[in-house]
Amino acid sequence: MADLTTLETRLRTLLDDPAGQRYSSTVVTAAFSHALTELNLRQPRLIESEFTVAIPGRDQPLAGLNKCFYLLHLVRLDESSSQMLEPETCFTYQLVNGIPVLHFRTEHIPQTGEQYKVCYASAHTLAGLEGASLTTLPAELENALVEGATGQACALRAGSLLEAYGSRGEECAALLTLADYWHSIFLRSLAGARVIQEFGFPPGFILDQWDGRQVA
Repeated sequence: MADLTTLETRLRTLLDDPAGQRYSSTVVTAAFSHALTELNLRQPRLIESEFTVAIPGRDQPLAGLNKCFYLLHLVRLDESSSQMLEPETCFTYQLVNGIPVLHFRTEHIPQTGEQYKVCYASAHTLAGLEGASLTTLPAELENALVEGATGQACALRAGSLLEAYGSRGEECAALLTLADYWHSIFLRSLAGARVIQEFGFPPGFILDQWDGRQVA
């Protein structure tokens, strides 16, 4: 798996700045952070996790889920079969301090020992970025992340030049044009890689570049 150092090398190749003379490590790290945030919103990591009811009741907190964005589906398990529970009809949920709390709406109230499987969207990580020690980003999305970070680096450099000098308008405009170019490449790469996500589009999933915000 790649880490921040290896992807930074690829980014600097695209920007023709192998020695880091124009783009500092601080700028590059910030660029990868911004790009990974956008990637996580558009193509999040999907995780399946099982949990066992400890205390009976309609409300069940899922404290073990790591950085949950939203839930995709919920399945009740038993010894011989499984039952997919329909959202809104069978259950609802809300995030409380980052922890999903399920509320079961059916006549059945979860009892101690019952087992469920939940699929949820979470954030990808890149080793060396934001304190992460492990890379969970699939290899299929590495190119997209580098492209997105390249665009972000151009935008950040344009902003820093404008603040520092105030009169380098042509160079700033060229950098912003380059930033837009790499961002469009980033979006196309994400669209092309979407086949690796084997799920329907849940509420809040960003479908394209025009759908720029998540739905509550």
